[in-house]
Amino acid sequence: MKQKYIISIDSAGKHILIKEFAEIDKEIYSLLCKETYATDAVAAAVKKGENSLILLLRTKNLYPPITTAEKIAERVEDLLKSKSNETIEVFIDDVDSLSRKDSLIEMIEDIDEESPELDEMLDDQVDDYEENVGIKNINASIKVDDDEIIDDNGEV
Repeated sequence: MKQKYIISIDSAGKHILIKEFAEIDKEIYSLLCKETYATDAVAAAVKKGENSLILLLRTKNLYPPITTAEKIAERVEDLLKSKSNETIEVFIDDVDSLSRKDSLIEMIEDIDEESPELDEMLDDQVDDYEENVGIKNINASIKVDDDEIIDDNGEV
């Protein structure tokens, strides 16, 4: 799915407006959400850092994935720095995100190939436990007679 975010500042410079659109047909976008933020609050969040800005920009209605939120936050910062009434567009294509996910999976698979086998690790731990703890030397106060077998009803 393709998405488009339009970020603008009102003529008075008091509010930042973010509109979220989704592509419903080739090159035809539909408005999903519109959020307005006080410019002073956005500027204060920018001073605190990118995470604070992302927390401010994410709302109940506008909650993009973190990679998208980072791109939007970056563009909002650019808009504040420019101090103009320009409009900025951010285009997101989920196909790009999926291809990035595939490369991350390949990296994880490479790491798994280099790690020791789970069975080998478990065998080592069992051997260490038997040697160091001495399971065979347990002194119990209850003695069980090996000759007597009790069934489910409690009868011998």
